Amino acid sequence: MRKLKIRQLIFFITLILGLNSCKEVESVIKAEPLPAPSGNYLEPGDIIVMNYTADSIVQLDSNGVFKRTIYQATGNSVLLLALGWSSENNQLLFTTDGNDRVLGVNAYTGKVSDVIVHSGLNGALRGVTELANGNIAVLESNNLELFTPLGDGHQRETSGFPITNIINTGQGMAPLADGGFLISSRGSDQIRTYDEDGVQQNSVGSPAGANDGYFAIELDNGDIVGIWSGTTDQVVEYDSTLSATGASYSNTTYLANPRGVAQLHSGNIIVSDYSYNHLVEIDISDYSLVRTIGQGLSGPTHVLVVPEY
Repeated sequence: MRKLKIRQLIFFITLILGLNSCKEVESVIKAEPLPAPSGNYLEPGDIIVMNYTADSIVQLDSNGVFKRTIYQATGNSVLLLALGWSSENNQLLFTTDGNDRVLGVNAYTGKVSDVIVHSGLNGALRGVTELANGNIAVLESNNLELFTPLGDGHQRETSGFPITNIINTGQGMAPLADGGFLISSRGSDQIRTYDEDGVQQNSVGSPAGANDGYFAIELDNGDIVGIWSGTTDQVVEYDSTLSATGASYSNTTYLANPRGVAQLHSGNIIVSDYSYNHLVEIDISDYSLVRTIGQGLSGPTHVLVVPEY
């Protein structure tokens, strides 16, 4: 009888210790961080292209192979106008005209949701970019709106903004590493740099043989590349003050109507051509043609390469 009680006591002690052990293991598991996401919807290096005539946004892999249609606008009253990227929320930004707003595509899941819906957005939203300070600037053709983060959304900045007539018929905008931004114009035939408050810093006019400024970006080395459309369509490199470096590309056999430009992770640049329905890759070292990419494109305008995130 005594042996039985001793065995029962040992059993209960073992059971209690086992339960405590399980609790400790469970608490350790809960304390561990979640594993990093894999198989994301938007992968770093992917090429995102806005198809103006098809009212769609398509995704190519880093080699230019078609992956999927990210977004398809429905109805003749809605136009897709601009692309941007939010590092704060890891999402692709894009604008629509007709139901004027900024939308986002979650990089992990592909879910599309509204980012900014405001009555102040009532023009042709031809540019959208997240600035270094996390604010989102929206180009309404001639005017500039600014939205600052507020909780899970954004509020319209009214101190110093909106800036009316910041440029004539702005066509696109992109961020600068110093916190400012670039705006390209097909009305003023200029590319300009601005600080984060919207104060103009530098400007350059169209080169000989070209006129409309459609887009410009800052390269990894701090230089700026702008694209110009006209009799002689051109891709021109500038330094940070918009002084030409002498590097350029022009060949109407492959580039007859350039609309957008982005830098690949390899360092080369790609330029969209609205008329030829393809992208042109240009070697950044000598501005020579590398290849054309054309699968799934229809009137391509803005183009963006998904950054590391």
